[in-house]
Amino acid sequence: GQWPWSRARLAQIVERLADAGARVIAIDLILAEPDRLSPESLAAVAAERPDLAPLVAQLARQASNDALLATAIGKAPVVLGFVGESEGGGRAPPAKARFASAGDDPLLFAPSFRFAASSLPILLDKASGAGSANWLPQSDQIVRRVPLLVSSGGTLYPSLALEAARVGTKETTLLVRASGASGLSAFGFSTGIETIRLAGRTLMTDSNGEMWLRFAGYDAARSIPAHQVLDNTFDRARIAGKFVLLGV
Repeated sequence: GQWPWSRARLAQIVERLADAGARVIAIDLILAEPDRLSPESLAAVAAERPDLAPLVAQLARQASNDALLATAIGKAPVVLGFVGESEGGGRAPPAKARFASAGDDPLLFAPSFRFAASSLPILLDKASGAGSANWLPQSDQIVRRVPLLVSSGGTLYPSLALEAARVGTKETTLLVRASGASGLSAFGFSTGIETIRLAGRTLMTDSNGEMWLRFAGYDAARSIPAHQVLDNTFDRARIAGKFVLLGV
């Protein structure tokens, strides 16, 4: 079902993280339907009781929770995620990142999805970036690699993490080198993606644009409970200049 917190509460979190100087706020939640806790939704329920008519009129004048979150997103460096799907009928959002490629077209190799589940357009329109939150387990259901690139509807997208890195470094374009590029020997074969370059850093990938993971041990210092952000008891110095991931 729908994420249980209201979008107004998420807006508060985004605003406080932005005020604390977050470099990027990546939201790993798919907010695909209008907030069921918005004033207009509550007004529809209250309208069934004539004695609540004054409350219905008051609720109808309030901004929706989705509008509040969209406003907060528009004032901060926020990246939203979407999930590529093989069925469902939904479409991926408009791409925010640009790509330059050397060698074969990376669309030939990146994991491809016909459809996608993404957040509401009112939210995506205000976001600084949009990236894929897909993960692709191997046959034993263990995740050892994550795709840094995916395609959906014939358009190439970065992963949520790579898009956050792009927005945080204020870059517009990612350079993808694949087989056939100058200096790469593929002996005439289309062997796939080799590297992705962003802001002077080169990321090595497998032929499908996936990166092997090095899992770090759990470190409590790397996470902050959301309630501390909401009640303003968090250490703002831990947020300033950092890439912040909002999710579970």
